[in-house]
Amino acid sequence: MPRIFVQTRRFMSEPALRAAAMLLLLCCLAFLQLAHAGFGDDETLAGQSRDLVFQSQEGGVLAIYALDAQGHPHLIETLASGEGGFIRGVVFQGLARERKRQNIAMDAPLRLSGGSGGRLLLEDTFTGEAINLRAFGPSNAQSFAALLSAALTVH
Repeated sequence: MPRIFVQTRRFMSEPALRAAAMLLLLCCLAFLQLAHAGFGDDETLAGQSRDLVFQSQEGGVLAIYALDAQGHPHLIETLASGEGGFIRGVVFQGLARERKRQNIAMDAPLRLSGGSGGRLLLEDTFTGEAINLRAFGPSNAQSFAALLSAALTVH
């Protein structure tokens, strides 16, 4: 009986395959590092929370107040018309529907809280709804992190 030899060819040599796998691993690690930039290292907001009031004013201006321990408002930010699109969207679209349904005033306070690993949560204590702001990416969450940092200066 004749012997039949089948010769197989490898697509890549073993050293080249190992090098490609290492390169892919390094690319994945670099992507993960960049995707989470600004989160995880900064724990200054962890365990901190403040009640904020978002008030629409004439000309499309949005005034943001932090409430002190006695419930008195202190202006921490003013956004001109066209500024703060993410903040406006979260407050006036993301949380407004349930407030309107329950007849809760739009200028009732919302609680902004920082958690471990850079987590930020915007809670509507009147409706029970909460939004994990980190889910919208680092730059969007940073806009709320800046509000919490400013609010922490109010005593």
